[in-house]
Amino acid sequence: DVAFPNFSDIQGKFTVVPSSKHQVTFNGIASQDGVYLVSGSNKQTPDSVSIDNASRNDVAGAEWLSFPAQNFTSKFNFSWYRNTGVSDFGGAVLDPGLDRERLQNSSDSTIRLYNVDISSSFTFQKYSLKEEMLYQFHSHIFEFGISRDWLQNDLYWQLQLSPELRARFENLNVAVLNNFLQSQSYARDVFFVQDKWKMSESFSTQFGLRYNHFHILNKNYVEPRVNISYSLNPVSTFRAAFGLYYQSPGYEKLVDQNVFYSLSNATNLKAERAMHYILGYERWFSSEIFGKVETYYKSFDKLIIQEKRREARFTSETIPGEDSALISGWTTPHLVMEDVYTNNPINNAYGDAYGLEFYFEKKQITTETKIWGYVSYTLAWAQRNVYGVWRPLAYDQRHTINISANYKINNWLEVAVKWRYGTNFPYSPPVGIQPRIISVHIDSVIYGTHVDTTIWIIQTDRNNKVVFDIKRAQGSLINSRRLPPYHRLDIRATAYTKIWGLDWQFYLDVINVYNRTNILNYQFYVTQNLKFEKNPTSMFPILPTLGMSVKF
Repeated sequence: DVAFPNFSDIQGKFTVVPSSKHQVTFNGIASQDGVYLVSGSNKQTPDSVSIDNASRNDVAGAEWLSFPAQNFTSKFNFSWYRNTGVSDFGGAVLDPGLDRERLQNSSDSTIRLYNVDISSSFTFQKYSLKEEMLYQFHSHIFEFGISRDWLQNDLYWQLQLSPELRARFENLNVAVLNNFLQSQSYARDVFFVQDKWKMSESFSTQFGLRYNHFHILNKNYVEPRVNISYSLNPVSTFRAAFGLYYQSPGYEKLVDQNVFYSLSNATNLKAERAMHYILGYERWFSSEIFGKVETYYKSFDKLIIQEKRREARFTSETIPGEDSALISGWTTPHLVMEDVYTNNPINNAYGDAYGLEFYFEKKQITTETKIWGYVSYTLAWAQRNVYGVWRPLAYDQRHTINISANYKINNWLEVAVKWRYGTNFPYSPPVGIQPRIISVHIDSVIYGTHVDTTIWIIQTDRNNKVVFDIKRAQGSLINSRRLPPYHRLDIRATAYTKIWGLDWQFYLDVINVYNRTNILNYQFYVTQNLKFEKNPTSMFPILPTLGMSVKF
């Protein structure tokens, strides 16, 4: 039942220096990864699936760096990027409302298997041309830049579900996308200018302006940026920054967001906007020890979310005094108006993120340094207002600690230790259970004419017991609970040596040394006594790795 992924990559860089005033660099990356899984004959779970997933990332670029004059630098860049992938998932899956662990190696008559067949593919391709120029004049450093990106994106998705499983999603007001085929080309244009001005020995400023034209929106945006630094003395500096940022929607973002928005009418959208405010203080306590503290506030508006509309859905209520496990314990399904989220994107959310960060580092400034590393702590909030309701963002984590230390035992052996802690991310708890209501088609003959009638009934299993689904959280209950705290210790030992005149490294890397069970998410299911419970999905257990590298 387990298949490890496979991956490979090759990357290279080649630099030519034809003269003291010109340098040309070529670089490229080609990588692939995939996984193929088929349920084995000795599988312990009642379902049986096959998964075939493969993707590629390819990058190629060239950069021409020239120095036409003593104070003038020009950098011209061409790049190409392509990300492709295909995925096939098929088989008989266990009803998501059942407890997988209880049903392992089980012949329980309540087991419900549904057929699923999902095929998808995508290609994201981008060509970029960019020219940047830098000119130094007395205490000023002027920078100019212009670029254009050409994007070609193709997305394909096809879904086939058992009628019972489709009814489950419909009963939960989840939009089921049967097929999705989008192909579109568009471009993005950018021009920027900025001036770094050292006004005195202790005071420096940087003013910038960026212009964007997003062809997919057919709209223009201007972004001002300001950075200010003031040195109290040679080792202490205050910094402040402000910036306005816009992000255009694009097909290449759909996969990352796990939402298949339809961007066929993207000109009706606006770019998402963020305003950043940052204030910090940094100090060198010695030539090796550096520390800084930084606070930030970011406001977001015009965020893109799914459009909400009211639709009629079937529901049922319990009958007092009756057995809720049987159909007789529920009223006849009837229509109610409920909120349904579609695949149409709209700019109808806003939010903010703010926090405080501390960072303290001992640097490795020479090969003789025995101990180096850093400690960081972040206190942060990230939230979003969706349809008038505030909720934490999926990556809202209140406290984060990172500790990293390296110890050079001698000239050939080095040990590194890293410990991470986080109060972890939010999740949405279920709010109860509800009977699954499905549609049934009845073909009858009335006066010699076939009539196809659709009725809605409460689904039952082979024992005539009601099939239940988990009620999803809505409104302020979304992301209202927290996963257990996350922490992990990693250790790496590296040995250095020379073999055949080449530099070799041999290392032992152990992830999650004390085998902490960190929770990634929960799978919720309905118990036999009509309560909902959860099974955790955990991250990596202890994972040792042996490796080597050689430099020539």
